[in-house]
Amino acid sequence: MTHTVVVLLSVLALLSAPAAHQASVSGIVRDAVTRAPLADATVMLVPPVETVHADPSVLNGLSVTTGVDGRFRLDGITPNNCTVRARKPGYEGRSSRGAERAFTLASDAPMDDVELLLIPAGAIVGRVVDPSGVPVAGSLVVARRQVPGSRAPQEAGRESTRAAAPESAGTPVWTDDTGTFLMDELPPGRYYVRASPPMEPSLEPLAADVSTTLVPSYYPHDERLESALAVEHVAGEVIDLGDLTLVAAAAFRVAGRVVDTSGRAVTGAMVRIVPAASPPSALPMGSLATRATSDANGLFAIDSVVAGEYLLVAVPPLVLERRGRQPEGRSPEAMSFVTGGSRPEAAQGSVWTESKNGITVQFRDESGARQPVRVESEPLLGVTITVRVPTAP
Repeated sequence: MTHTVVVLLSVLALLSAPAAHQASVSGIVRDAVTRAPLADATVMLVPPVETVHADPSVLNGLSVTTGVDGRFRLDGITPNNCTVRARKPGYEGRSSRGAERAFTLASDAPMDDVELLLIPAGAIVGRVVDPSGVPVAGSLVVARRQVPGSRAPQEAGRESTRAAAPESAGTPVWTDDTGTFLMDELPPGRYYVRASPPMEPSLEPLAADVSTTLVPSYYPHDERLESALAVEHVAGEVIDLGDLTLVAAAAFRVAGRVVDTSGRAVTGAMVRIVPAASPPSALPMGSLATRATSDANGLFAIDSVVAGEYLLVAVPPLVLERRGRQPEGRSPEAMSFVTGGSRPEAAQGSVWTESKNGITVQFRDESGARQPVRVESEPLLGVTITVRVPTAP
């Protein structure tokens, strides 16, 4: 009987013992402009990084949805330094000052009446056209937001005093078959909208080895950021830009020959042209508009190159496998991926593997040769690039 009483008393003691130290957070989510409560907003608690590393399970159950009155409550939280954050479609997706609160939770002092303010996101719509006013389908459009605190780009010809270049905001979008684009969920700010032509350029012949080509352009019709027109965007506003006209610039042919260290022609080398200020990996090997393959005489030609300084990157083929000839009509199989150089001093870049007619070859940026070139006001012909032809492992 004595043992039974002791067991019962022990159970009662456990049941009556205080729960493990836990805290709670409650409050309301509002529209930062109208101050109206926001229903169906997601509120999440973000614990310290070191806490998550020690026990990832702390992330379970740390988010709730606001009710019709905009209110929320998070219970069962381990006391600690943390951040509470709100999100809702149609409102600014990035962290803003009012959308989150950081504080220290204590088990004996619930955090009540927390107010989180979400800024309505806006949108920019427009249409991309060529110089003739024809809509351009498949154009990539990006909104670049002026970094708060930095100076605006200066007029052309003046010294730039900007503290920082505009940053990309929102998700880049593609124009549809009518040239129309829509970028939504943009936070308020000052924007420069930039459109790039489709990957396959539209050429208009001017003379032998010379053409015009569409180039990346800022709204409303300018190649350079410094002289582009900024768009002032306020919370929740939808701005219709009308037409963004791509600039047509004179473009030229860059041609030459790929040879090995003995001066013999290299067949099947991949040659592509990239801006001198960018690493070769900045332009994927799969970009057909900016690459060529040397023929049986080692000759190559790349069209639609505007004036500027570039690197010609020639990569010789490495034969990995030879098999029987594939059936006629079957298209080549190819894949591309980015990797690091096999040696610390080797430049990082792309690797492109291609199978055609039973032969699998590979092109590695790190084994290529780089030739600086300058394109000015005429075609650049007769360039010779010397490469070291790799041997199969």
